[in-house]
Amino acid sequence: MTATTPKYMAVQGAALLVAGLFILIGVLGFIPGVTTDYALLDWAGPHSGAKLFGVFAVSGLHNVIYLISGVVGVALARTYAASRAYFLGGGLVYLAFWLQGWLMGRRSANLLPVNGPDNWLHFGIGVVMVLLGITLTGQRDPTKRWRRKE
Repeated sequence: MTATTPKYMAVQGAALLVAGLFILIGVLGFIPGVTTDYALLDWAGPHSGAKLFGVFAVSGLHNVIYLISGVVGVALARTYAASRAYFLGGGLVYLAFWLQGWLMGRRSANLLPVNGPDNWLHFGIGVVMVLLGITLTGQRDPTKRWRRKE
């Protein structure tokens, strides 16, 4: 019996899981009832009155961003290195959303509606993604060959 490399590494499985959650959140943002005050859902801008689960401010653009984050995650989960890049890059993007929401708030120049819970959700997503990109990838890419130092 020979040892084989698993088809998916932990970082790839986690990327699929996180991507699935993003897709779920993006879809739920378009469902009346799950999204309260659905009639107030704007496409973009800071003044959309709709809230996912009655807590998180959402707009059509906001929901599409979550859907895109999920689709990108599914595509990048195919390889170890791409999964790591998804977590590190995606985490930085969500931290940028947090910073933008914190600095701009509900100003008219902001394309996304944000409130306190939504802003902290972006912060949490960003931190968790970066941590997953760092911790699940170990010391080396198992798909690359070892090189002997001479």
